[in-house]
Amino acid sequence: MRFWLLLTLLTTSGMGFANKVYQWRDNEGNVFYSDRAPTHTVAKERKIHSSSAPAPATDKPAAITLWITPQCGANCETAQAMLEQSKLRYALKTADPSQEDSMLAFFNAAKTLQARPPILIIEKTILKEFNPVQWQAAISQAQTTLK
Repeated sequence: MRFWLLLTLLTTSGMGFANKVYQWRDNEGNVFYSDRAPTHTVAKERKIHSSSAPAPATDKPAAITLWITPQCGANCETAQAMLEQSKLRYALKTADPSQEDSMLAFFNAAKTLQARPPILIIEKTILKEFNPVQWQAAISQAQTTLK
């Protein structure tokens, strides 16, 4: 519930991706993130860092990453099944609304505060809207270019 409340707030605010993110909780304990500090309460300033350091040569990361949430449902299940069928190596990451670090990592990977899981990252291409036809085409292309 918190995750969808957070995403609704972020998508309706029309904000773009920022390097600074503010986090605060309301009286009910719901966590909120924004690129603007709230005026009605104290917020923690968080910085989103992109990793520019290359991965060690012995630990080559997967060229494909699928981000899901525990509440994602059928779209995440379908996306994961598509990757399993492709036999491509991929990293499965969970954006858990109760874990601040995972949400910041998700927003950093998506390069926007307006994305909702599932998102699929193939090398430098980020597919943010789940569309099975487009996703299958991207996975098929990856099968020929990444093998």
